[in-house]
Amino acid sequence: MNTENLPIGQAFGLRLHGTDLVLDGRGGPGDIDTEVIVYTNRDDDNDNQRWIYDGRLIRNVRSGKVLSVNRIAAGELVHISGDTGRNAQNFTYDRLMIFPTDDDTYVLTVFGHKAPSARIVLAERDGSDTQRWEIIY
Repeated sequence: MNTENLPIGQAFGLRLHGTDLVLDGRGGPGDIDTEVIVYTNRDDDNDNQRWIYDGRLIRNVRSGKVLSVNRIAAGELVHISGDTGRNAQNFTYDRLMIFPTDDDTYVLTVFGHKAPSARIVLAERDGSDTQRWEIIY
């Protein structure tokens, strides 16, 4: 497990620390602005749970769309959408946390309980397990 950098150009999953829940795009690959949730890790047919990083964008393997927020602020829902070139689509991974490259105050966080279908939002960094993501292959 790599805890410092996302692999560039290699598919990976992002598992919520201490669980079997991974980042997943809700719905199908053709959906526009698909909500990002956590869901039970699947061993096969899991391209919706796989991601590729290019040093700037985190792209969903199934849809080719990228992690995105409408604005960098607490409570903002995380979704996947087409690459628009906006800074709110640039993310960095460091010490198990994923955050907008322009503002490391806010990190990807499970909203509410750590359970399948829980939404992902930006929240102020507090170091809790709902904000810690492990890279899996």
